[in-house]
Amino acid sequence: MKFPPTKKLIRGVITCCLVLFLPEFVFAVRSSVISLKKKDTSKILKEIYQEMKEFEKYPGCDFIKKEFFVGEDDDDTNKDIHVVILVQDVDQKEKVTIQVTYMERSKGKPVVGIAKYVKVLSFFVFGDQIEIIKSDFDANGKELIIPGILQAIKNKKKLLKDI
Repeated sequence: MKFPPTKKLIRGVITCCLVLFLPEFVFAVRSSVISLKKKDTSKILKEIYQEMKEFEKYPGCDFIKKEFFVGEDDDDTNKDIHVVILVQDVDQKEKVTIQVTYMERSKGKPVVGIAKYVKVLSFFVFGDQIEIIKSDFDANGKELIIPGILQAIKNKKKLLKDI
């Protein structure tokens, strides 16, 4: 009995696995996207605020400021959305400012990102209430970026915890 060459065998196994497990993977991704869309944007903003409050203030500062990158890759150099979040006390309310910079890859150096455009979202938090002060995002734009920002915060916290 003659066995097929190793490359063909491996290629066949990979193809078989893709055919068998791809529908389950697509279903899982679709379910998670649907559950994120069902979550109200104000609840996600509140969760972003709560996650940010867990970071410590820098010595001598009366605010919390952190930077994040949003995207699918584990490596921040491959992400094209840069986010800065500032949490500060203003008139006995906490103000959260989220600045989102959309980057464009440089033609000469593809690792270098150049700011294409910037959008800002600011809101007050008092108790369980969120009051949006300013938003450069339309409703659909907020729904798309806000869950990614929350995930970027959680990823950075996990990374810092592991160090």
